[in-house]
Amino acid sequence: MPARDFISGLKSVMYAASLLNIKPEISSVYINSDDKNTIIFAATDSFRLAEKKINQSLNDFKNILIPLKSVSEILRIFDGREGNIKLIPDKNQIMVSMDNIKFISRLTEGVFPDYRQIIPNKFTTDIIVNKDLFLNSLKMASVFSGKLNEVNIITGSDNKSLTINTVNSESGEHITNIPAKITGDELKMSFNHKYIFDCLQQIPSLDIILRFSGDGKPLIIIGVDDNSFQYLVMPMNNL
Repeated sequence: MPARDFISGLKSVMYAASLLNIKPEISSVYINSDDKNTIIFAATDSFRLAEKKINQSLNDFKNILIPLKSVSEILRIFDGREGNIKLIPDKNQIMVSMDNIKFISRLTEGVFPDYRQIIPNKFTTDIIVNKDLFLNSLKMASVFSGKLNEVNIITGSDNKSLTINTVNSESGEHITNIPAKITGDELKMSFNHKYIFDCLQQIPSLDIILRFSGDGKPLIIIGVDDNSFQYLVMPMNNL
């Protein structure tokens, strides 16, 4: 497959993998295929999930788990190179090769979580907002957030504005209102702002959609112009 596609798939999800080695299967990037025309990259640390789909013709592709440390090495070696990259998986290892470079890594043993069962298919609130405005508002609110990095996302009753709010007994309170197109129920939910920061860098669309399924249920973030990437993050009350 084109090297840039493989590297893009890894970059799009690797930050969501667990940094702890207690469960090796979630300290890895999961690569799989639902059909012969799509390759899927996924990673989770159980609090969030990133998934990237890339169109690619495949022949008898087997699901694999590449350890996070090996993913970092693959990026260091192959990022920025043009041309095709070859993946040759075996039972417990994989060889990644391009031109005269060959990188061999062990594969993680275990079963990646069946994450599709936790992705909501019904939504009570959809918010369309400019990605940069949303990102900047989160950055400003993060200065006032506490040790848990919590920020509140609140919809306005006029369905035309989104409020980013955080309260800290030491640093005070911060409130930012940004224009948004809101449909559905009003809501107020808390999230770890660092988890949201990470995914926004991977969405090329100028506008993003925040999709909510109700209190205590995960938030889905996607780009308005790109449905190849989706990101799920759990609210703070579920942490």
